[in-house]
Amino acid sequence: GSGVEVASLTRVVDEYINKTYRDSNSEKFARTIEDQYISRTEDLFSLSDDRQTIGTTLTKFFSALNDLTLNPASIELRSNALASAQDLVSAIGTSYNTIAGLQSEADSRLRLEIESVNTITQEIADLNVRISTSEGGGQVAADERDRRDALLEQLSEKIDVDTIELSDGSINVTLPTGLALVTGSVSRALETTTGPSFAGGSSPPSLDGGILNFVVFNYGTTAARADVDLTSTLAQGNGVIGGLLRMRGVQDTSDTSAFEADGFLPELAAKVEAITRTLLTQFNQTYLGPDENGGLAGHQPSSADLDGNTPSVYGFFDFNFAGGKDSDSNGLPDDLGTHAGVDNYSTLLQLAISSPREIAAARDLDPAAGATSFVQGDGSNLQALVALQTQTFTFSTGAVFSASGTFEEIYNQTVGFVGNERAQAATKLSVAESKALTAANRRDEISAVSLDEEFTNLIRFQKAFEGSARMIKISQELLDQIINLI
Repeated sequence: GSGVEVASLTRVVDEYINKTYRDSNSEKFARTIEDQYISRTEDLFSLSDDRQTIGTTLTKFFSALNDLTLNPASIELRSNALASAQDLVSAIGTSYNTIAGLQSEADSRLRLEIESVNTITQEIADLNVRISTSEGGGQVAADERDRRDALLEQLSEKIDVDTIELSDGSINVTLPTGLALVTGSVSRALETTTGPSFAGGSSPPSLDGGILNFVVFNYGTTAARADVDLTSTLAQGNGVIGGLLRMRGVQDTSDTSAFEADGFLPELAAKVEAITRTLLTQFNQTYLGPDENGGLAGHQPSSADLDGNTPSVYGFFDFNFAGGKDSDSNGLPDDLGTHAGVDNYSTLLQLAISSPREIAAARDLDPAAGATSFVQGDGSNLQALVALQTQTFTFSTGAVFSASGTFEEIYNQTVGFVGNERAQAATKLSVAESKALTAANRRDEISAVSLDEEFTNLIRFQKAFEGSARMIKISQELLDQIINLI
């Protein structure tokens, strides 16, 4: 009458199926991250007119310039063109800053995920000690093993790992490259740092002008670091960390630009930046008009606003920079990439024009150097600007991105890039979720408790108890009758 005594416990698991489940689960979490980040960029490149995107504002801007060609002196049409240009500047800045913000968010999350990995591996190491001690003394460590398996599942959500069980019941946990995260009772912590020992004191910038983290393991000490770069290795794997790195981008210490990082967000930002740089260079150069300096050094503008003023080098689209912008003093906007401390121009983009009267609509009709002749109502400079909408340029972000096409074609390529990446991410996520579900079902068939089976056993034991109770009752009644007869 002192209750139930447990004679033994049997733990039923299949390590191969558990490994299959962890791998498929790791892929599912990586695909989830990729799908989430790509989907958050879709609205920036929507094709609908209800959103102010780079595409819609580009179209409205060129349309406003075209309207102004019909009446170049109209202040109302000039104001509309100026407002449309400002909308374009805002759309470019918003798009770029959103992409840069997503990269910064992914980098911050990466640090937290690495800290979580270190916490998990430390607990696994502690459980190794408890399991080896218990089983070495002839005891059962079923609860500890179950907890360790749960931790391995959590770890697989973060990062790809391999495990090997030793004869004493402890396990070693390694990265696919062979680096041990857990060896028996010892765990090795990964780190994130913006200044690893192999960077030589300099690190490439991020899209927002900061510095991205490298994921490293330090074989040295805090004072004398000896970091091994694991960033590229982890980016090739799965789990949340692999997905974050593929979205955020993986940089090399030799990179000099944020756009050189290998990842979805840097590649998308480079496409936006290429549009910005073309506006600052090709558009501005056309806006200046043909050179009227008679072959002398320095480009002499041949366009003028309503008050007869000629535009500056960055006369229509400008960028916020305190230093000299025309570093070679040739009078042309061909100095992009030479401004110290400027990695991107999209966040600095602004208008050089603050008043509708400042729009240079006319062109000098006198080709002689130093002589000018403007005709009232002339919109030839505006017509040249409108023609840029269908003109083919080479859109470039240094050596990182280069493509030929019109403004519309390059923007549509960017829209297609985002759409294709999202479609692929959604498909990969669906496949990964299906694989994870199948693996989970296979694992549960072996290791999980079947509620149907347990309910059936409960009914069977209940009926057996009821039958036994009835037999005891009948036996007692028979005994009572026999006693009464006596």
